[in-house]
Amino acid sequence: MSEEVLDSESLTEKKLRKNANEGRNKMRIKRKKSGGWRAASPKTMKVLCWNYRRIKNPAIVRDLKQLLIVTNPNIVFLCETKVRSNEMEGIRIRCHIDSCFLVAANECRKGLTILWKNEVKVTVKNFSDHHIDSLVLINGMDDFHFTGFYDFAELNRRDYLWQLFKKVGVVQGE
Repeated sequence: MSEEVLDSESLTEKKLRKNANEGRNKMRIKRKKSGGWRAASPKTMKVLCWNYRRIKNPAIVRDLKQLLIVTNPNIVFLCETKVRSNEMEGIRIRCHIDSCFLVAANECRKGLTILWKNEVKVTVKNFSDHHIDSLVLINGMDDFHFTGFYDFAELNRRDYLWQLFKKVGVVQGE
């Protein structure tokens, strides 16, 4: 039984590594401002977004650390973390991530976190219990807004969520 589990884990790891390597090897296409197309710089931004419930569980933290090693993202957005700032700081250190911003969990909210490496400059513009809006800059690339968003998929909250999206767009000037 334990050998089967180990085999399935290694297959998952192999698939993740294969996908990560394929992504590194692809050349992205980007439109020039003057028109036409050209090959973009091979430098790409990797973002990992995950609904990571019960992150306090040591086995889940180990899984996160392994996933970060395999995928090597520049930015990580976690929702439903259910942790306070001191707990997330310990997780950040164990996962060898340089910086983080946390919307802490309490009875009403589940917790959001954005983590990033030093090679990326992240400036949090605004946040709520349901989103973190940030400006991201990495050398050699245009800056862009990254908004990590989470809420329950309930029909009666649809209007509220659209208003929140619109508010974030207005703040960004879009």
